[in-house]
Amino acid sequence: MDLLRQAFTLPRAPRYVWYSIDMIDDLTTLAEKTRPIFKKYGFRKVGVFGSRSRGDNRADSDADFLFSDQGHPLSFLEKQEAEEELKSALGVDVDLVPDTKVVARMRPHIKRDLKIIYERQ
Repeated sequence: MDLLRQAFTLPRAPRYVWYSIDMIDDLTTLAEKTRPIFKKYGFRKVGVFGSRSRGDNRADSDADFLFSDQGHPLSFLEKQEAEEELKSALGVDVDLVPDTKVVARMRPHIKRDLKIIYERQ
């Protein structure tokens, strides 16, 4: 089962999370700026993780995206092109990580921070 699906199917212990309005606006803006690029390259589901999803990023922090590559795997060239377009749109470095390539010890950390920002209809 891919990591994006697990984030929504595994039971979670209740916890209180405080979101600032700035963080919600930042995620909304991030989703709006990236949506056309994700659609262009045929992404199925994409989430942001790391400092940008937690809201503790700096202006120059990179953007880390986890995507499901099932159904339409991207070629190396397509992935590089998508990263460049995202970098241009956001003005920061970008890492696109396929969910199938996440090492086991990183999964809990990514899952904890993951916020879905794009899902193909």
